[in-house]
Amino acid sequence: MEKSSLSLLTRVEGEGRANIVVGDGKIKRIEVHIFEAPRFIEFGLKGRKPIEAPEITSRICGICSVSYQMASAKAFEYGMGIEVPYEEEEMRKAIFINEHIKSNVLHVLYLQLPDLLNASSSLEVFNKNPEIYKMATDLFMWSRKLMKVLGGRFHNIVNIRVGGVYSMPEKKEVEALSSQSERAITHARKLSEFVLDNQDKFPSYEQKIKPLVLCDAIEYPFISRNICSNEMRFEISKFEEEVVPEQVPYSNSLRYRLRSGENYVVGPISRFNTSFYNLRGEVRRMLKSYGYMPPLKNMSYSIVARIAELYEFILRITDFIDNYRYVQVNEKSFEIKEGTYYGAVEAPRGILYHRYTVNKRGLIEDANIIPPTSQNLISMEAFSMYHLEKIGLINKAEQLEKAHQEVQKIIRLFDPCISCSVH
Repeated sequence: MEKSSLSLLTRVEGEGRANIVVGDGKIKRIEVHIFEAPRFIEFGLKGRKPIEAPEITSRICGICSVSYQMASAKAFEYGMGIEVPYEEEEMRKAIFINEHIKSNVLHVLYLQLPDLLNASSSLEVFNKNPEIYKMATDLFMWSRKLMKVLGGRFHNIVNIRVGGVYSMPEKKEVEALSSQSERAITHARKLSEFVLDNQDKFPSYEQKIKPLVLCDAIEYPFISRNICSNEMRFEISKFEEEVVPEQVPYSNSLRYRLRSGENYVVGPISRFNTSFYNLRGEVRRMLKSYGYMPPLKNMSYSIVARIAELYEFILRITDFIDNYRYVQVNEKSFEIKEGTYYGAVEAPRGILYHRYTVNKRGLIEDANIIPPTSQNLISMEAFSMYHLEKIGLINKAEQLEKAHQEVQKIIRLFDPCISCSVH
């Protein structure tokens, strides 16, 4: 007879449980229960104008609202052939990069670092390392200032639209941010080194990580019309042909596999493994000095990918601040045509996919949004089981408390946003 042992997920966004199913004296399987209520955002888009979609979808998530705005805007820009002015596109990229900075600071320092250091919480980590706490707080507050200047608000920003932005801040407002840029770069470097100095705490075993990422031959991937996975490459319009949804009774979120039946991973570790050489030279040199090169072969190394991205993005946004040029934003008009529109971006947690169908009246009649957390759910379960096997707990059903602690650690590596998954 099988029995379930449940524990509430902690240090994640949203509401969920880890279920360890036990039978015959051993752990049979892991289930990630998503019981947060769906919000039916896609249904709410029906009958709305395409220009309204970025604002509506941004309310799916408070942490990665910019990702939803960008995926939505890009879908219609691609499909309608809208060319975004260069300065406005650079502005949007800066806002998007800053969202990644905020998300990575929150995840690395507050959610995953306690697990790496075997601490009970971030408070314990910061009490033992007050300088780390100060640097993390400084970085987060600097990022909030950036978001307010560039996005109009520090939370759920209001400056991204189909075709560009609504306004550009005055040059003096952006220049005022540069006084803290060098300190932000120094903090990013020191925080990265602090994490990498604890590399002896990473698990020693290897595991197969099947990446799914946006492809960009020039830059570290953010926005693209193409998706790659090792030997695979396809356009975003083929996403729903290559990625197949599943539904299970214990989850309010859909889950996804490749058409081949394989589970896959989206997010920082996949971006790192496929686009390492698109990182800046000084970021790569730091990583190489600690022995880190692609591919990273254990999900626990996702924190390495995140601190690499944190360092990279702070360097990039500092360049934007130093080279910022104000331009007047002009009113935009474009013809909304009947058709199907596809967009995808690399949100902090991985690929975020949007598809919209627009009718003859120029209104949305159908939408499908696939967030990264939904795509990672199957891998969370599979990697949790593999981890328990590798550390010798799979046949020790009597040690359920310890097993729950380890399973929660694995789930947190993916930085799940449960609210996104049940949008």
